[in-house]
Amino acid sequence: MSNSFLVLAEYFDLLIYSSHIDTAQFYGNEKEVGEAVRLSDLKRSAVFITTKVMYASGSVDKTYESVLGSVKKIDGENGLVDLFLIHTASGGMAARKEMWLALEKLHEAGKARSIGVSNWGIGHIEEMREYAKIWPPHVNQIEVYICVPH
Repeated sequence: MSNSFLVLAEYFDLLIYSSHIDTAQFYGNEKEVGEAVRLSDLKRSAVFITTKVMYASGSVDKTYESVLGSVKKIDGENGLVDLFLIHTASGGMAARKEMWLALEKLHEAGKARSIGVSNWGIGHIEEMREYAKIWPPHVNQIEVYICVPH
């Protein structure tokens, strides 16, 4: 799929259906989501944008640069996202801690209105007490299917 097709698809989705876009580094479409929002002529405040980080980069500073890069792709140099999540609890406690501390730094810098986690268990959230300044997370996004019980 071409990038221009992705931008066009996101653009029409915004105009017709959405006021919330859920994207992620892993999906590889943050830049296209940002372009679609800018093309839509909607006020940025009218669109709630969530993105996610999947992997730690080796240090809090490197992971911070990674998540800041996502914000810039979506909303430009001076932009922000409404919600930034850690995509999964997999990767181990050290990776979860590194990503969380990077998200706290992003939140403190005013680049993310809210931060949270996605599909974490109670144990993962409880372990955050050891290192998190922001606890509990603002959001635990969970995957739910009406016809497929978990």
